Amino acid sequence: DTDGIFSRCAKTCLISAVLQALGGLMDIPIHMKDLGLSNAKVLSKAKELSRLLEARTKGRGLSPKAELGKGVICIELACRIHNETFDKAQLIQRSTLASNYQKVFGEIQNVLKIPLPVTTSSISVHFGLPHLQGTAQEALKSFQRKFTDSLAFAEQDRVKFSSAAYPAVAFFLVAVKKGNSVPKEQLMAHVNVDAREFASVEAKFKEFLPHLITEEDVKKQHKAAKHQAKKMKQVAKERAQEERQEEAKVVVVNDDGSVKRKPKRPVPADEAQEQQPLHVAPLPPKKKTKQSDLAAFFNKKAEG
Repeated sequence: DTDGIFSRCAKTCLISAVLQALGGLMDIPIHMKDLGLSNAKVLSKAKELSRLLEARTKGRGLSPKAELGKGVICIELACRIHNETFDKAQLIQRSTLASNYQKVFGEIQNVLKIPLPVTTSSISVHFGLPHLQGTAQEALKSFQRKFTDSLAFAEQDRVKFSSAAYPAVAFFLVAVKKGNSVPKEQLMAHVNVDAREFASVEAKFKEFLPHLITEEDVKKQHKAAKHQAKKMKQVAKERAQEERQEEAKVVVVNDDGSVKRKPKRPVPADEAQEQQPLHVAPLPPKKKTKQSDLAAFFNKKAEG
């Protein structure tokens, strides 16, 4: 009957889902053993994430590629949560997802809604350079200490290094110094930092940790200095040429080689009349009165 058919289908789907979930849980210890991971906390967290993933995708499932690599990706998430070192290349190979690994990782991370902190360790592992975790972390701590010490005492409590640009730049400079190629654009996209902020933090790192400056940086600085000097020289040349042209407008060289200035352009009569200042007649000088005349005047007035 119809009810029996639907009942059997439901049971089959349920059994399939249970087996799939159990299969995912059973795969995790095998994956971890083959990957050389033995941390019990990581194993427990990976299983927990796998169960949570099944619960949140119940009824709709994951994409076929996500189903294929979910066990390995849960292991990576568990490693990152517990700050456990792992080999990214081995994980990708184990998942059989190849170039699709990161996309599937993002899909599963979004379903689980796990905010992963950006650290030098997580970045190093993400870019397949786990051996740089310690060196990058030391560079970050050294920068934070030196930068803080350079500030006034009142400002030291207010300084913050919460931006993801700091661990990203520390990793990038260490990686490049060690001769590794790291795409800066991909790194900025991974940590969600724009180019302007990244460049600002990078300049600060190179100021306080000059040992991280590479030979390529030095060459770029020399090239920029030469370009600036050439530009300044060109500006000075153009300015001198302009001054000579201005001088040529007012100087005449005679046939005998003598130099004289050009006479000023004669001013037409109508312009001269307009340019002449108004003539104001001076006031007549006051007539000076001698002291003897004043005395005679007062004496005559007294007699009268």
